[in-house]
Amino acid sequence: MLARLQLIVSIVLATAIVIGYVTYRASLGQFIGSLSASVISISKTVEITVDTIASREKFLESTKQTLMQTHSAIKSFSNLAQSQAKQAPQLAREIHAASAVASRLGETLNSIADGLMFSVPTDIQFEGVKPVLIMSRPLAPRAKKLKLDAQNIQTVSDGLLRTSSTIAKEGQGLGTEF
Repeated sequence: MLARLQLIVSIVLATAIVIGYVTYRASLGQFIGSLSASVISISKTVEITVDTIASREKFLESTKQTLMQTHSAIKSFSNLAQSQAKQAPQLAREIHAASAVASRLGETLNSIADGLMFSVPTDIQFEGVKPVLIMSRPLAPRAKKLKLDAQNIQTVSDGLLRTSSTIAKEGQGLGTEF
């Protein structure tokens, strides 16, 4: 009797399993399909995250290299600027000296031009019995050109003087900045 009871319980249990499988087979398949799609989606997300992290690490490494190169360039520029700041006073003095020479040359040429504006007798005419000397300035055109050149040289001299002052001031300012 125990064997029959056990057989009946086994048959009922087997029937319940078969009925449950047939009834829930479609929804169980959908659950398993959805679960596998979720696992695939999660694995793709993890893969994209890994790629993103790798690209960000490359970006950070590239940024690090750029910053190191920028630091090196700034240091080089700083050294160059300090060197230029040290040389600026000497360069300003040399340009100032050139300005003084150009100024003296302009003054000398102006004086020579003034000296070339002399009058000489070029002809004699008679007014009645009285002789009259006709005076002219034969070197006047060249003297005028020489005066114009003297003014141009003086303008260059003034420009050199302003340039030397600017270099001296900016060199001093650059030296104090660094």
